[in-house]
Amino acid sequence: MAEVVSQPLSLYFGVRGIRTQLRYTPDVSVWVHPSFREELAGGEPLHEIVAKPFPQVLKRSDAVELTFELKSDEDKSLEDDVDEVKRKMVEAIYEHVGKDLFLLTGRKHIDKRFTAVVMELGLAAHDRVGVLDKARCSLAFGDRECLPFGQLSKELGGQPSGERMVKALHYKDFVSIDLRGGLDSMTPVWIRQGA
Repeated sequence: MAEVVSQPLSLYFGVRGIRTQLRYTPDVSVWVHPSFREELAGGEPLHEIVAKPFPQVLKRSDAVELTFELKSDEDKSLEDDVDEVKRKMVEAIYEHVGKDLFLLTGRKHIDKRFTAVVMELGLAAHDRVGVLDKARCSLAFGDRECLPFGQLSKELGGQPSGERMVKALHYKDFVSIDLRGGLDSMTPVWIRQGA
């Protein structure tokens, strides 16, 4: 992902016969590689798309914008006729201006196991990564494109600092961890092209 913005805008629109304007504020907008959009539009769950490694460097100019409305499976608005009509109007507006809007529900798109892995990774999200750290990582890869998580973390200082560094490098878009099978010592880690 090139960028994530929560509640990026508010859309105000009127309906003939109703005096007050209706307002819609989406939950999240993301700028992603076009393949992400294709997979999501094709019905693939969000957690499976996000778990895949993406070793390419994504330039903001190559990214496409997607807007998400996130709903829990227990959200009563999913069964409310008035909310359904409002959602359809908003979808029509987005379609008219050529923007993508996806309704993502918990059961299909959020996996508890994957969420736990993301939470574990998130502990290193704000760690500092310097030029020296990136150089050490590049040297560890050598001419290889992929290394096991355990091997790379060992080469970067072992437990716990090396593991945390690999996670931080993932968040800084220097490496891409394949999270489809969880996170363990054999999890493949890809160095990003041009890193």
